[in-house]
This record gives sequence, C-alpha cells and structure tokens, in this order.
Amino acid sequence: MKPIHAVLVRKLLVSKRFFLFLFILGALSAKAIIHSLYANGHLQKLESIVFDIYFAIMNEKFLSFLFIPVFLMMNGLITQVFDNCKVLLKYKNANRWWREKIAAVSLFVIMYTLVVNGLILGAFIMSGHAGDMNGADFRFFLFGFVMQFIGFMIIGTFYHFVVLICSHPYIGLLATLLIVIFSDVIKTIHKLGFTTLQGYMSLQYKWNAGEIHLVATDFIAVFCLFLVFASLYFMGAVVSKEKDFYWSE
Repeated sequence: MKPIHAVLVRKLLVSKRFFLFLFILGALSAKAIIHSLYANGHLQKLESIVFDIYFAIMNEKFLSFLFIPVFLMMNGLITQVFDNCKVLLKYKNANRWWREKIAAVSLFVIMYTLVVNGLILGAFIMSGHAGDMNGADFRFFLFGFVMQFIGFMIIGTFYHFVVLICSHPYIGLLATLLIVIFSDVIKTIHKLGFTTLQGYMSLQYKWNAGEIHLVATDFIAVFCLFLVFASLYFMGAVVSKEKDFYWSE
C-alpha cells in the first residue's frame, strides 16, 4: 500500500462518515435479524429465510438511498487528498495521478463491500440460520460481492470523472446521486422492466427472475459492467491529461 493510500485509510477509519456507515449497517442488520425471528417460515415471495435476510439488507432501495450516498460521502475524502495542490505537485504526470486516485477508490470499495457482506453474514449467524446456507447460497453471495465491487467502482469512477470536469466535488456528488436515484424512481413509477445498476449490484434481477444459480448471462453482465468502468477510467485519463495544469511535459 502506498503512503498516500495509507493516509486515506486512516482518515476513513476515524471519520464520522465511516461511523455513520457502520451505524446504518448495524441498524439494517438488526432489522433483518428481527424480521427473520418473526417470519416463522411464513415467507410470501422469498422461499428461503437466508435470502430474506440478505435482501432485507442488500436491495435496490437501500443501495439508492443509503449505501451509495454514504459511499460517495466517503469518496469525498479521496477528493480532499488527491485534489490538494500540494499533492498534485508531487505527481510528475496526470495519468499517474488519475491511476492512483482510482486505485484509492478500489481500496475504499474493497473495504466497503467487505464490511457490508461481513455484516450480512453476521446477521445470518446471529439469526441462527447460518446452517441453512448451502453451496448455491455461498456462490450467490460471492457473485453478489463481485457485482457490488464492480458497481461501486463504476459509481466511484463516475463521481471522480464529473469532479475532474467540473472541478467541484458537490457537483460530482449531486450528478451521481441524481442519475442513481432518477433511474430507480423512473423504473418504479412507470413500472419499467429494465435493470438498474442497483438491481445488478443487489442481485435482485436474478431473484425476480427466479434464478439463484449462475448462468451465462451473469458473466455477460459482469463483462458489460466492466466495460462501463473501463470506459469511464480511460475517459478520465484523457480528460486529466487535457486539464494538466500542474504538470510540465
């Protein structure tokens, strides 16, 4: 881990944003556990208490209005550090600066998804239903981790791309949230059949289709989302070079 990334991790772990995140996750985990205790097997749509707990925490609505906004707030720390003039001057070129900035995003994403899924597993254990999980369930949750990782990488990279263009973190935050929430609201109001990024990240698109096993289309989805991330990354590299105010050739 590079020194600048170590600084960011320390800043994150002692920040109010991180404790807010833990508080929200703790509340959601408690809600899921209480729900499972009162379910008593009388589930309507979800056939498994394990999935009932999972989707009580990881679903499109919570991603849109809780997880993604808090994640973007955490990315504000990356902006504060990497967009500081003194830090900019330490880099010899824009591409290296952009590359290490997105590397910091990936570090935050790994920590974020590990904590989220760790608390989901903790909710399983505390509810007494950890023993109900089988191989298919574990593969489902592992795939969910992968989709969450790619999804948060897309969101984080898009946020920093907008900040790069507008030179203002609040515009990046607002633009990213508007797209995320707008897609969810439009789908809900008009009852459209498309899958939002949140739907892929939560795997609700699979559950709605009645499929928990991995199929070929899942890997196509991973590939397409990776292409979105790669496109945002390379566009950011190009724009950062064009806005190269602090580096000399």
